[in-house]
Amino acid sequence: ARRLAESAHRALDDYVIVGWDVAILPDGTLLVEGNSGPDLDIIQRVTRQPIGRRRTAELLALHLAKAV
Repeated sequence: ARRLAESAHRALDDYVIVGWDVAILPDGTLLVEGNSGPDLDIIQRVTRQPIGRRRTAELLALHLAKAV
């Protein structure tokens, strides 16, 4: 599933972040959709940590600094 999402993201390299929905099926994985405005709160719920303590925050800050 990760390789599928990473491959799809390379095709959209102008997006900093995309929330990929991937289905895991008995015969393999299927890319359902990509969301340009993903729900980052889900990461916080699963890990029980603020997103500011994760690598995601570092990457977003890096891209924001490049945009200014």
